[in-house]
Amino acid sequence: MPLPVIHNRKNNLYNKFIPLYPCPDFTAHSVNLFLLYAQNPEIRQVKTFEKWKEEGKVVKTGSKGYNFIVGQEYEKDGVIQQGYSIQKAYDISQIRTKQPEEAEPKPMDQMMEALLTDSEVRIQIADNLPDKVQAQYIPNKRTIYVRNGMSENATFHSISRELACASLDHHDGSYSRAGVSAQAYCAAYVTAQKYGVDVSGFSFDKVCQMQAFGQKDPKELRSFIQDVKSAAYSIGKQVDRNLGKSEQEFMTDEFAIPEEKTEKPAKSKKSPER
Repeated sequence: MPLPVIHNRKNNLYNKFIPLYPCPDFTAHSVNLFLLYAQNPEIRQVKTFEKWKEEGKVVKTGSKGYNFIVGQEYEKDGVIQQGYSIQKAYDISQIRTKQPEEAEPKPMDQMMEALLTDSEVRIQIADNLPDKVQAQYIPNKRTIYVRNGMSENATFHSISRELACASLDHHDGSYSRAGVSAQAYCAAYVTAQKYGVDVSGFSFDKVCQMQAFGQKDPKELRSFIQDVKSAAYSIGKQVDRNLGKSEQEFMTDEFAIPEEKTEKPAKSKKSPER
């Protein structure tokens, strides 16, 4: 089954599907990301009818399912062959349930503090970075250098991207910026989207071109998505930990239970000895 080619759409595949890829129904073929997007760019979370049913949710009457590819083995002339079948999936918008509400974005100064605090690599503001370098992770110094004077949004996205690069450095001499830059860019998008930071400046046309619009070997595509997930998880773990720090500190009890006052027993007077 030929895969539809997706060109020239700014709000393209990766904007919609990188955060949603972990769906268990679709791990067999990364090309399903492209296939589903081609059918409806607004899809958010897709599962089979059976999976929705297992969760106690009901697909709306008259909903049209979306095609996706499922790998399968079959026997022919005594030899096990690899094939695939086309099955149907349904988006969460087709489910009779309250649609998830977007999290209210946190103030940018709070997000920046959560991103910078207790980082596994050093983060240093620099005034002398080369032109067209917003920020960059330097492996042998375990340091991210960040251009001074950028907007809060650009600074947040740039540091997120470089933290993703750092998380994909396995410290075995194999690190290549060219080999991880696209995954890190996608991970920065996932991070920003998760915390409600403006992502209007992101464009994924180049990423899709690098992935041959889904025509690459599924193993390569799957590996790419796995790197994105891993890097985004690493950043999110740090941010969540720092955002939750206030919950680990002592705070005045708003709903304190009043203590009962106990009266001390009066001392009895001792009779004088006779």
